[in-house]
Amino acid sequence: MPRFNTDKDTDIYFGTKMEYRVWRWLAKKYPDKKVEWLSTNDKFSTYDFRVGDHFMELKSRRYEKARFDKTRNGHMCEIEKFKYALDHPQYKFTILLFYYDGLYKYNVNRELLEEHITMGDGGRYDRGMAEVKKQAFIKPQYLKKISTKLHVPRPADVCLI
Repeated sequence: MPRFNTDKDTDIYFGTKMEYRVWRWLAKKYPDKKVEWLSTNDKFSTYDFRVGDHFMELKSRRYEKARFDKTRNGHMCEIEKFKYALDHPQYKFTILLFYYDGLYKYNVNRELLEEHITMGDGGRYDRGMAEVKKQAFIKPQYLKKISTKLHVPRPADVCLI
C-alpha cells in the first residue's frame, strides 16, 4: 500500500498536477468548446473546470476505485459541492474521481441525490491532525468509468538487486 503524503503542500501540488492532466484531456474531449480551469484563477473555487454551463470537480486519489467500493460508504466528496449544485439549478455539475485504474464521473442528479449519496463524517488523519468534517459519499453503482488510459500515475516500484 502506498504511503500517503503527510504534508498538505505536497498534496496540493499533487492535486494541481492531476488537474492539469484532466484539463488537457477535457480540452481534447471538447475541441469546439472552451474548457476553463477555474482553480488557476481562484485557488478556492467551488469547482475545478467549466465547459459552458457545465461545472466539474476533480477528486484525485492515490489508490484504486475498488478500495472505496467495499470499505467505505462510497466515494467521498465535500458536501459543499452538492449544496452549490442544488443552489444553482441553471447549471450542470459533474464530480470526476481520478484513481490508479482510471477516471470516473458522477453527474449530479438533483432529483435522485438522496438515493445516490449518503452523508457522514469523513476526512483524513495522516497530516498530523484530524481533518474531519461532514462529507457526501457517492454510492459506487452511480459512478461511470470514462477513461482507463487517463489515470493517476502509480508510484514507481523500487527493488533492490
